[in-house]
Amino acid sequence: MRHTARMQSSSETDDWVQVGHASSLAGSTGRLQACIKGRYVTVLKVRGELTCIDSVCFHAGGPLGLGDIEDVNGRPCLICPWHNYKIDVLTGEKYYQAVNWHNGKMVPGDWKR
Repeated sequence: MRHTARMQSSSETDDWVQVGHASSLAGSTGRLQACIKGRYVTVLKVRGELTCIDSVCFHAGGPLGLGDIEDVNGRPCLICPWHNYKIDVLTGEKYYQAVNWHNGKMVPGDWKR
């Protein structure tokens, strides 16, 4: 089985580019780095599904594709190794941790998107 990553070009047409073989993503989690038309992407196998996300963190240019995958609110999130920024790998949604005030001090709150 081969997997591909799809990127929309500026001409609004869909282009599929083969980036490797699904067998290279062993086990229940795996990742593959690729450069497609100058854009670095990471293909991930998460919960048995293939997904693709930018390898470079849009927050500060960090190596997002190298980050750990953690569960945040029941969702698999890729964690930017530079600033702990969390991105849902299945939807692309961004998470942030709220800050609450307790007895005049800031304390970590729940994760929100």
